[in-house]
Amino acid sequence: MTDIFISYSHQDEKWKDALQKQLRVLQLHADFTVWDDRQIDIGDNWLPRIEEAIAAAKVAILLISSDFLISEFVCRQEIPRFLQRRAADGLRVVPLVVEPCPWQAVGWLANLQGATKDNEPLSRHAWDSYALKHEFSEVALKVYRLLQESRADEERQLAAHNAEQARQAQRDREREQARLEAEQRAEQARLQKIAAEHARQEQIAREAKRQQDLAAAAEAKRVEAAEAKQKAEQGKQQAPPRPQAALEVQQAPLGSSAPLKLGKWALLLAGLGLAAWGVSVYRGAPDPELITQEPVSLAPTTPIPASPEPSKANTQFPNMLPIPAGEFTMGCVKGRDDVEGGCDDDEKPPHPVKLSAFKLAETEVTVEQYLACVQQGGCPAPEWNEKGSDYNISTGKDDYYKKMGEALTDLLSPIVGVSWENAVAYVAWLNKSQQPSQPFRLPTEAEWEYAARGGDNEQAYPWGNKASHEFANYGKNECCEGLVSGKDQWLYTAPVGSFAPNGFGLKDMHGNVWEWVADWYGAYPAQLASNPKGASKGTDRVLRGGSWYNTPRFVRSAFRHDRTPVDRNYYTGYRVAQGQ
Repeated sequence: MTDIFISYSHQDEKWKDALQKQLRVLQLHADFTVWDDRQIDIGDNWLPRIEEAIAAAKVAILLISSDFLISEFVCRQEIPRFLQRRAADGLRVVPLVVEPCPWQAVGWLANLQGATKDNEPLSRHAWDSYALKHEFSEVALKVYRLLQESRADEERQLAAHNAEQARQAQRDREREQARLEAEQRAEQARLQKIAAEHARQEQIAREAKRQQDLAAAAEAKRVEAAEAKQKAEQGKQQAPPRPQAALEVQQAPLGSSAPLKLGKWALLLAGLGLAAWGVSVYRGAPDPELITQEPVSLAPTTPIPASPEPSKANTQFPNMLPIPAGEFTMGCVKGRDDVEGGCDDDEKPPHPVKLSAFKLAETEVTVEQYLACVQQGGCPAPEWNEKGSDYNISTGKDDYYKKMGEALTDLLSPIVGVSWENAVAYVAWLNKSQQPSQPFRLPTEAEWEYAARGGDNEQAYPWGNKASHEFANYGKNECCEGLVSGKDQWLYTAPVGSFAPNGFGLKDMHGNVWEWVADWYGAYPAQLASNPKGASKGTDRVLRGGSWYNTPRFVRSAFRHDRTPVDRNYYTGYRVAQGQ
């Protein structure tokens, strides 16, 4: 550490040594350090040592002479740094004229207060005289007072800094306490809502049971009344047997009101349930007292057509999987996400997020799926197939995409060379062609991270806390190149679904290609967020998941990346989402 820096010309070495003798008192008894360039050891890189000493100094003493003012090193290296520090953080710069020179002609020097009265040169005194020693002593005392002021300023700044840190810590504690209390209130409200719903359901069940009991009692009374009426009817119809052997039916003339007399054939027909039909035909009108059953239809029932066999899924459209509602901690959590080199600042602060249920595509959008949109005029061509583009793999002169070979054009590979705006165009086309009850969209950044973790919120990857080519397609440990290793047998992109799914059934959430999400890139909030949509505006959109091109730390669930909405390259694609 340096408190006092002495700047001088080597032609004035004797003046520096005489001054330093006085300043040694401050060094030994007041604990202030004195530095000059003679302290640089042999073999040291002298310029960095001088720059470090200037950066640390609290007081700079300039031994002014003609030799000093014409020194190229002093004028070009030391003086500009002194003046910069004086303007930036108040470095005390003390000119000490040792020999007569036209110092008044030097603009920056004329504005500085010298160490001697009227900047009179020290050489006016005889060498080693009492007067000269007295001048040096006075200079040392002035420097001492300046150092005391500097030390007091530092202590005040430190005290202010500590006080601000304490206030900030207190504010953080209060915010955390408020957050916890808010969560407790929300949890209490949730439990109260659940209890109220349970009570309501119980009340509904009790009322339903009461209505069932009332309906059962009414039905029992109706059946009892019907049975009583039937018995009464049967009693009326019973007549004493007639001693007649004839098997005829006595018939009254047509139109007569005489009662109809029935023999045993009529009784037999009644026993077969056809008496009412016989009488109706005979009389021309039904007798309500004889019709006691509902007529039975003998017409054949209409056959119910068999349900058609379910059609196979159209591979031109993404397969959507349900993602349950839930809560998780988004961003970098110490001990969970700080692996493979640690987390970046934009992954902080970690914060709780609540999400409603939604749907997410099982895989990234494939070449086949995107080109179907291109063929129907809904999407622009990917950059590698764009007419007239330098990157066109057939006609372009740039081989940026060509080196990917079949990994670029295979129908089951993830589409690359598409921008955020291209992904939005695909979503619009998908909604127009499918007309779903819940429109397709890009997932939010929060939905993406929640889904990528697969329901396991304790690890950096859904399979653990260490990257593995057994579970994802990503690059070498040193940027930036693909790698064939283990189950990862693809130098560039792998066909979608080549690795095991996570806990939600989703595939390739980590590696393969970066995935555009809906959000503008911006800072995370510190408080609880429900279904967050990200920043309200910005210049870049967010990408997630890493790619075949990246090192393991980029593939972590918490890692964030950003690009302009029109950016296209050979490691960026997307997948789609829906509400539920």
